[in-house]
Amino acid sequence: MQSLLLIELKTFARQPLLSSEDPRFVVETYANFLRQHFPRPVSSPLHELVNDKPEADFVCALQAFRELMNGSIRDENPFEHNELAIDLTFAHERTPTATAFTSYYEEFRRATRAIVSSGKGGRPTKSVEQATDFSIEEIRITPKNGRPASALLVLGPPNVGQQDFETDRMVREGLASLVTMAEWAGSDADLRSLAIDNSEERTRTAVQALRVVPRRGIQKVKIGGKLIGRAKPIELEPEQELRFVEVIGANSSPEPFDEKDEIRAIDLDRGFLRLGKKKKITCYVRPDQFSNVAAVGVQVRVVGKRYRPRTGTPFVLVEWLEPEKETEE
Repeated sequence: MQSLLLIELKTFARQPLLSSEDPRFVVETYANFLRQHFPRPVSSPLHELVNDKPEADFVCALQAFRELMNGSIRDENPFEHNELAIDLTFAHERTPTATAFTSYYEEFRRATRAIVSSGKGGRPTKSVEQATDFSIEEIRITPKNGRPASALLVLGPPNVGQQDFETDRMVREGLASLVTMAEWAGSDADLRSLAIDNSEERTRTAVQALRVVPRRGIQKVKIGGKLIGRAKPIELEPEQELRFVEVIGANSSPEPFDEKDEIRAIDLDRGFLRLGKKKKITCYVRPDQFSNVAAVGVQVRVVGKRYRPRTGTPFVLVEWLEPEKETEE
């Protein structure tokens, strides 16, 4: 009986969804196993069914049942059963913090909204904001224990009233573009293999993909789920940042940018600040760099690369920025 309880506990740990939907799964599987291996009625416990045989048969029977369960019960795949799942693996010996995974989720959500909305050239509409405001169904934290710590965010559909099918379609297409970009970045394929034909959409998606590159001590991110049709998740690692920059620079040779000017606007949703009073230029900023700027109207030095795409307006990818210190009179 103790062995059966241990198998039930292991099944619950590996497949909590199955255990909650069918709590008698292990017991019924065990009963079927006994019916197949012993001709007599199975109302008796296993040790009585094998009492006229050597003790080794009892051990072999338990071993056979354990192997049967190990083969049929695999670890639960959160990317297969849930609307959306984000799995964060932290750097070795790094303790996960609430700020790390909540900040990452917020940037993922904003990047998705920006991809969906930038095709129309404006800020996210209320319907887009609602469609990307996923509900958090579960957060699983695995502390470091000889292996890097991890955090799994299991997300469900947004809690909205009437469903907007057109907006839902746009969100799925936006996520599909982001996933396509990430899959390409994780491969050795050249730029011709990137399955996004429109050069403007490529650039737009790559700029937003830079926002979901793991930072803040996060070593790897896996993203998948029914919403993006990925039972096998895509993976993002810090090294892929260079691949996204390669896409951005494909239609424009970057040039050095180092200027001081006034911040005229900050857009956290689309991940940029607008620099300059007369000659305004959009500067895309990494999430961790926004902590250096708190308000508009301040002077700031921005260092990075300026791109002049064939279609669209010039922009800057910021490598470093620093507000100008106020001088005491």
